[in-house]
Amino acid sequence: MPGFDFFKQVTDQADFWKVVTPLLAIIVPFIGGGGLVGIILLWLNHRQQQLKQKRYREIPSGDFPFEVILPNSNTVLKQLMPGSNENDPLADTNIPYLQRQPDRNIRQELERAFEEKPWVLILGRTGLRKTREAAQLAKLLNAEGWTILNFTDQSGAWLDVPRHFPSELNPNTKLKLLFFLDNLNRWVYQKDNPRNMPKDADDPAQLLEVPMQERLLKTLEFYEREYRQVRVIATARNESDRDPERSHEQSQIEKLQFEKYPGFWKRFHRYELEAPSDEAIEQLLSDLVKAAHLRAKAEEFPHIARKNDGTFDNIVQYLRHVAIPDQNLVVSVKGFSETLDRTWRVRYKAAVKRYPEAQYIYDAVEVLRSLNLSLHPAMVEATARIFIRQRSVKHFWKQWKLRKSLQFLTRSEAILNPRDGQIEARGHQVDLGKYVLLILEKLSDVGKKHYSQNVLALEFCGCGNALRRLERYEEAIVSYDEALKCKPNLRRTWLLRGCALQLLKRYEEAIISYDEAIRCKPDRYEAWFFRGTTLYLSKRYEEAIISYNEAIRRKPDDHGTWFLHGAVLQKLNRYEEAITSYDEALKYRPDNHETWFLHGAVLQRLNRYEEAITSYDEALKYRPDDHETWLFRGTALQKSNRYEEAITSYDEALKYRPDDHETWFVCGLLLMLLNRQEEAISSFDEILKHKPNDDRVLYHKAYCYALQGQAEFAIVNLKAAINLNPESQERAKTDMVFDSIRNDDRFQALINENHNE
Repeated sequence: MPGFDFFKQVTDQADFWKVVTPLLAIIVPFIGGGGLVGIILLWLNHRQQQLKQKRYREIPSGDFPFEVILPNSNTVLKQLMPGSNENDPLADTNIPYLQRQPDRNIRQELERAFEEKPWVLILGRTGLRKTREAAQLAKLLNAEGWTILNFTDQSGAWLDVPRHFPSELNPNTKLKLLFFLDNLNRWVYQKDNPRNMPKDADDPAQLLEVPMQERLLKTLEFYEREYRQVRVIATARNESDRDPERSHEQSQIEKLQFEKYPGFWKRFHRYELEAPSDEAIEQLLSDLVKAAHLRAKAEEFPHIARKNDGTFDNIVQYLRHVAIPDQNLVVSVKGFSETLDRTWRVRYKAAVKRYPEAQYIYDAVEVLRSLNLSLHPAMVEATARIFIRQRSVKHFWKQWKLRKSLQFLTRSEAILNPRDGQIEARGHQVDLGKYVLLILEKLSDVGKKHYSQNVLALEFCGCGNALRRLERYEEAIVSYDEALKCKPNLRRTWLLRGCALQLLKRYEEAIISYDEAIRCKPDRYEAWFFRGTTLYLSKRYEEAIISYNEAIRRKPDDHGTWFLHGAVLQKLNRYEEAITSYDEALKYRPDNHETWFLHGAVLQRLNRYEEAITSYDEALKYRPDDHETWLFRGTALQKSNRYEEAITSYDEALKYRPDDHETWFVCGLLLMLLNRQEEAISSFDEILKHKPNDDRVLYHKAYCYALQGQAEFAIVNLKAAINLNPESQERAKTDMVFDSIRNDDRFQALINENHNE
């Protein structure tokens, strides 16, 4: 039945239920369940349940960004603190949980924090074992029936509101979800990455790189709507000092960007983790020395605790150094490093002394982490080989030693799960741009043997992103192509590939990439947006409008799409429609300077000067130092015959662009009209400082002196203008401004002199 099929298709749409569900709640109590209406309502409810069940099903590996830990799991700590060796007494999971302060119960305080807000953020400096506190609390909640969703980069899935869910997360089972977000500094830190494309942005992929704060907020709030009980436990570093060896980077607290994303951070109860007491440090020393069978001077434990930098981690890493075989070391004050940073340096030097090739492993780990690639042993080894310069027999010997070194560092230093500050202890940085293409080649060889197709696609895409940011677009495209060979339906990779092609001005190929992205997920707006932008850059404005219309249909609240939609209409001289588009853009980003500016510019083209001035005033609220806005505002005021205000606006423009000679000239003309000749002369002199042979300026300067009756200065400037441009002589013969000095013999001699010889 065609009609029934159509009705079934309609009820399959999620938006249909957003409208119908509340109506059902109102109608059912009044009409009851009997009769035909009752049957229809029961069937509609059945269709809703069917649709909801379809979403909660098994999904392909890698399509879900969270690791699911079901209630009453025996492996919570192992999953939340990966990389621990069960046989290693100094591994994170084997270290006993200790109270930090004798008179405080941190775990209970964190539990009470959930009573204030369901999202808790544990803040503290490096080495305080924030992850262990969070994991310990998660373990307790897991035993009380909470399902843990651990955010991890291993799956390669893009964090966003999910379209499908694993079957374990069916909300009909009344699940309690606990999201575990460890080390937020790593996830949320993005260098200058505005959500909307600024006027001078070159890389269109900026629009895809939505800040993690925004994505996390949207995703977590979605789960709060879907499930009855949702909690979040997160950790982050809060050091305010910058690393002196990496001064170009922000401090750890700056990376969180509390002020820039208040909507996200205000959801959290912030809990400042306190440093452990000396007594807790002594207890840790005693427990671990005994568990690891280390030689120690127990009487020196109190002294070590007092010298320690107030972190658990410094003690653990020091003991790891003592535990290295064949060193015959003893736990004592003499060999103890007072700070974690110094301990990492000691550990690095000891590793390099034992295996000189260890330095290449550290370099490889830094480069792979910079590319956000997973630290698979085979890939780390292959990358480390890049740094070995020797050839022949010595080269093969070094490769063998490299493998032994990796085995040692994996066992003793947990190098494949590096801790904060561990890699930086080397004291130098690797030039990423120099090696990224070589790493791409290694990935092609190693990845096919050791990675799943999904993860390999992610790794290639990561390399492509790094190459794109290094402005090596051709190589980035090669990397994206490799990713798409592994997984052809990666919408995001098609989009990034299109962006790289767009930057190379290979517009037709870029459009093909965007078309492929649309084929993968036709209901998403991004590909339509980028397609429209590429058509705009190709000056195919009518086609661009069609693409932007499709993007708007899918996401009608996106400022960027409405903004560029207006810009294209402006190019087509469809000014009234352009204003409507800018109005829509301003609904969603009323603080956007450029939208207000172009809104004003279009109104000015329509001679609606007062409205244009209002728009420019709004633009200047958000960027008061913009030269162009002050300039256009001055023009609108001038057109409205508001000369005094126009001059003030031009003066503001000149504060930010004092070399704008045209604005100085217009200012001079307006000052002349207002009979402020001295100020007009000063404006013209500003131009002549840099352009002494501008005949137009000299001629108008002569104007000013003539209006003041200063014949001598008027004639000097007029003569200079005539020498540069003989047409000025003919103009002066009839120009009424010079009537006040026209009878002067010197003026007559000048305008009648033959300058064509």
